[in-house]
Amino acid sequence: MAAVEFTLTQLRLSLRFVRGYRYLDRCGEALIKLEDALETNWIPGDISPKGGIIRNDVLGMEANFQSEGLNVTQTGLIAFEHFRDQACKIVDVLRSTLLVDKYLSPGVGLTYQQGFEENDVDKAEASLINLGLLTVSPALLREVGGNATSMNFAILTKVADNWSGLEIDHNRRIAGQVIRQVRQDPIDTRLVSRVKLLPQKQRDAMDALRSLRKMQPTIKPVAVQLDLENRLEGELPYNELVVHDFLTESESWARLVVGRIPNLRQAGAKS
Repeated sequence: MAAVEFTLTQLRLSLRFVRGYRYLDRCGEALIKLEDALETNWIPGDISPKGGIIRNDVLGMEANFQSEGLNVTQTGLIAFEHFRDQACKIVDVLRSTLLVDKYLSPGVGLTYQQGFEENDVDKAEASLINLGLLTVSPALLREVGGNATSMNFAILTKVADNWSGLEIDHNRRIAGQVIRQVRQDPIDTRLVSRVKLLPQKQRDAMDALRSLRKMQPTIKPVAVQLDLENRLEGELPYNELVVHDFLTESESWARLVVGRIPNLRQAGAKS
């Protein structure tokens, strides 16, 4: 049986800051330090008392942070090593600038997709069902009547009630569904209309983005989507969480799970 082909389409890192109130006084300082610490082509987005944004359209990355925490995402053309490197630097800069001594509920999410064409929703639904990831009760189907033609599921597991000797729950989650999607243009059209007025750094970033877009994979209008998340629930001192290792562990786990899906289907057929 041919292997099911899933492509990693999004990476996410989320961290909540315990007592990150200093953000309100140090947002500008944090953004300047981020610009200095990160690769080229990172440019600040809208800034307000509630939150700050810095993004790199070339890498398909965005960091959104405020006093409560941080979210870093990479979408489209995924390069895990780049994501890990830049995300770790973002965390280090914000933690030291805001003097955060504890994190709350760090999590890593990964989205995998198997793409289909516009009119292939039924094929996508059948593909998700045929993966054999979830068995529907035959008794329930008899009560409802007919055959299952669509599936949408989410499973949360508890891996352990401690992590690295700390009393903190280690949870994982996998969800599956068929989605419709439209590719969003990462270039802000307002910037395009006044590109000559932009600072040189932003003009360089847009030039690099235009070149990279030719390499970017086409996002299919319909997809079987699997969302996997590795999360620690609770407070932990910042020096107990090596973000680099946490990201590496999470990506390896998710890649292993998705890679074993064809074997899971075969095992289900034999049981």
